Amino acid sequence: MAAPDEQVRQLNPFFPIEGERFIKPLFAQPNVSGGGASRPIDLDELCEFLGHFEADANILFRIASQGQNAARTPALSLLTRLSLLFAAHLRTAAEKGDLEALSALTKVAESSTESLMRIAGKNLEAVRAVAENYIFWPVLKSPHPSLDPDFPLENLHLGSALFPNMSKYSRFDILSEMGRLSARLYVYVRQTRIKALAVVKQQRVQIEQLKGIPPSQRTIEEDAALLPEFCSNISVVEKWARLAKRCLAESYPHPTSPNEFDENAPSLKQLDTAPSHQGRKRGKIYHKLEESFFSLAGVPRRENRKEV
Repeated sequence: MAAPDEQVRQLNPFFPIEGERFIKPLFAQPNVSGGGASRPIDLDELCEFLGHFEADANILFRIASQGQNAARTPALSLLTRLSLLFAAHLRTAAEKGDLEALSALTKVAESSTESLMRIAGKNLEAVRAVAENYIFWPVLKSPHPSLDPDFPLENLHLGSALFPNMSKYSRFDILSEMGRLSARLYVYVRQTRIKALAVVKQQRVQIEQLKGIPPSQRTIEEDAALLPEFCSNISVVEKWARLAKRCLAESYPHPTSPNEFDENAPSLKQLDTAPSHQGRKRGKIYHKLEESFFSLAGVPRRENRKEV
């Protein structure tokens, strides 16, 4: 009879889930130039491409909105990826001063936000089920009173599922570079855990089988499946923070230190710029990451902390 870890490994496709890893680089902007040598595209070629693209996009939309579940899910996923990709390119061009791109980005944001607010007015429960997994929510603002809707964000229970223990007085700064990194890592670990547990259930794998795999041989997904629900328990938060650190290490592996992240990677340099921290920068970044996770869990500062 095969050993427990071999039994698990034979249940392919088991892990990794969708072959997905933490998105690298974290702070990258898309390459709008396309890179490499390119020839000019004439107007006829452009019109032909746009015609084909619009037709294909309409087919994809019909599948995503009306197709069977087996086809609908990947079609909707592709639509989402394309939408985010196009928005990222518009954002990059707008940040470089392209007024046409800025105008287009404004139109997309205005239309999408107006749709969300209209849907919330008709089906608040559905919107609330989505909003509880987001920390930000778009609303329309205008200097004209009749065009400035009073939208009650508190009705959405915004972020209640993501950060159930974090109060509005939390010291966590999601707008800082460290805050952005911590929030993205937390969300990634949370989503990976949800997917991993779904696969465990689908494949009828016992958690004890995963525990039978040596820790050094477990994948991120396997470790995620073993995580307890995120809460204010200190040991639980530490486990989540350790897995987040591992995600960071797999995204930015250190050139000489196995299982460590490269604190000097271009996208991570700005996380700790204090001259006095040079030489121990990696440890300082990890300390900040762990403290961010404690803040998200509603746990007091280290000096006031007691085991829950």
